[in-house]
Order: sequence, then structure tokens, then C-alpha cells
Amino acid sequence: MITIINQQQGLWLPMRVIRYQLTGILRQTRYGDWDLGVYMVDSVYMQQLNRTYRNKDKPTDILSFPFHEVACIPSSPLW
Repeated sequence: MITIINQQQGLWLPMRVIRYQLTGILRQTRYGDWDLGVYMVDSVYMQQLNRTYRNKDKPTDILSFPFHEVACIPSSPLW
């Protein structure tokens, strides 16, 4: 499944073309059954994310994060 969220408003983006291209990339790389999420933000929000997750106080082009975190379930209650 491909999830695309466009939070920025500075540029018009052809969402159908982007989805089509991402689908093709996943198929060509044989990851067609994987999930992919793309979150498009403005430079101000990108700088906040970069500062929070990489301790770099400047915008960047791309940040990547795991789509699904693997949770470790304790064998006994925590209380």
C-alpha cells in the first residue's frame, strides 16, 4: 500500500503521477507487496523534524523512518 500525504502548499504536485511512479519503483525493485509512506512537508516543518530526529537545525531534502516499528512485548506485566 502506498500512502501519500501532502502537507505543504508551496508547490502543486501531480499526485497521480507520483503514485504511479512509486508503484513502478516498488514493482521494478520487487518490493511491490511492501508498504510505502511519503509525507510531503514545507521547509519549516522539515527543519523541525531534522532537529528533533537528527539534531541538525536546518532543513533537508529527505528523512526516512521505518513505516512499522517492531514492538517488543514483555513476557510479564510491567506493574
